[in-house]
Amino acid sequence: MLLIGDIGGTNTRVAVLAPTGSKPVLETRVPSRDFPTFGAALKAALAGTKFKFTSACFGIAGPVTRNRCVATNLPWVIDGNLLGKAMKIRHVRLVNDLVALAYGALTARKSQLISLNGPRLPVTKGANLAILAAGTGLGEAALIWDEQHQQHVPLGTEGSHSDFAPRDETEEQLRAFLARRYGRVSTERVVAGPGLKDLYEFFRDDRQLPEGERPRDGHDFSAEVTRLGLADANGCARAAVDQFVRSYGAEAGNVALRYWASGGVFVAGNIGLVLKDKLGSSMFRDALVSKGRFSPVLESLPVALVTDPNIGLQGAAVLARKGH
Repeated sequence: MLLIGDIGGTNTRVAVLAPTGSKPVLETRVPSRDFPTFGAALKAALAGTKFKFTSACFGIAGPVTRNRCVATNLPWVIDGNLLGKAMKIRHVRLVNDLVALAYGALTARKSQLISLNGPRLPVTKGANLAILAAGTGLGEAALIWDEQHQQHVPLGTEGSHSDFAPRDETEEQLRAFLARRYGRVSTERVVAGPGLKDLYEFFRDDRQLPEGERPRDGHDFSAEVTRLGLADANGCARAAVDQFVRSYGAEAGNVALRYWASGGVFVAGNIGLVLKDKLGSSMFRDALVSKGRFSPVLESLPVALVTDPNIGLQGAAVLARKGH
């Protein structure tokens, strides 16, 4: 059997596949932060099962070096080689979670893609591709086209931890607000779930916009910001959501230029699904293409939102089968 996983700062999702099957024999998830180690989370996810595995692949939110990962938003250090020995699995491969998402996006059906920049969808062969996904953090990766071997070579990155680049006076003030709070300001401080809380507090405390309906006590604050912003029930929440979408669009254009992703850009992640109507609006597209001399290039760039929430597991399955 094949063991695959999509390991994020919020949830650890695990599935078991037969070597030639497409539907999981088992699929489960556990809250990542409930466990001190990945091994403990994996043990809980597989509790009561007696599978034997020949190959495994885990997409993890963090940099992977020599099959070892220090998770970015979790206190976990994961070593694929040690994990393989402990579980008696011949091949265990760790990849950045966005690499797994990228391979999964290549398998997405047209019905699972929503174009965000004109009618074209990303091409799956012959050109570089990029992907970004906002969740607990902001992940970014690229698939570099290898012309000689007619296949993509994955490039996991930590691009979201590069400097946040303000594009107007409001964003200059936002950067200064976040710098007082965190010191250095990365793109992930803005375009990720926790960033919605910071954006809300910026528009409330610094710009002093009217609030309206207040976030409900006992609920996730960022989720409340999204709910109120989409309902147009709170001025600070609406401004926070709109700024989030503009910054998301700007970063999508940035990754396209960084990796010369002429084949297109995929946008994934749960936040994108919640904000899909906003991502389909002009505020996302205008920020995407507003790149000075390179604006004409980006105006025709295929960009698509992936609506299938399982692409991380699907990409891990592709890579696990390569090991098998």
